[in-house]
Amino acid sequence: GKSSYRNIKIEHYRLVPSEHLVNLFNLITCYSHMPAELTKATIKPILKDPLESHLSPSNYRPISLVHALSKVYELLLGSFITQKTSSNQYAYKTNSSTLDCYYRFRKDVIKTREEYGQAIVCYVDLSKAFDTLPYQEIIDIFSQNPATPNYITRSVVN
Repeated sequence: GKSSYRNIKIEHYRLVPSEHLVNLFNLITCYSHMPAELTKATIKPILKDPLESHLSPSNYRPISLVHALSKVYELLLGSFITQKTSSNQYAYKTNSSTLDCYYRFRKDVIKTREEYGQAIVCYVDLSKAFDTLPYQEIIDIFSQNPATPNYITRSVVN
C-alpha cells in the first residue's frame, strides 16, 4: 500500500537519528533483512532535452523514488562504511581511484630507495585465500626478519 511517510529532501538536514530509527536500522543490519516496503522504488522517466522528441525513449533518463527511511538508512550506512574504511582502500571511495594507489605506491618505493638504497617489491595474489589468510602470522614473519625494514612492516600492518 501507499506509505504514510512523506518523502523529504534529506540532503538539507543534518542526520540525527531517533532511538526508534537506530533500533530499526540495527535490526535491519543485524538480520540482513529490509522490510518489503523499504525495498520498493518507483521509476519515473525524466525528459533530458525538451527540444528533442518526446516520443524517443533515449530522450529520457530514469530516476528511482524510494522510501525516505531507505534513503536515510543508505546515507547512515554509507557514512559508517566510509569512517571504517582503511586509508589503504582506493576502490569504491569518493575522490579516490586506482591511480591514487599507483602514485602512492610509486612515492613509497622512491622513498624506500632513498632511505635504504634499494626497494624490493613482492607481488602476491591473495584473491583466492582472502578469507583464510593468517594475517597476524604474515605480519610476525615480516617483523621478525632483520632484513625487513620497519617501513615494510608498517605497510603490511596498515
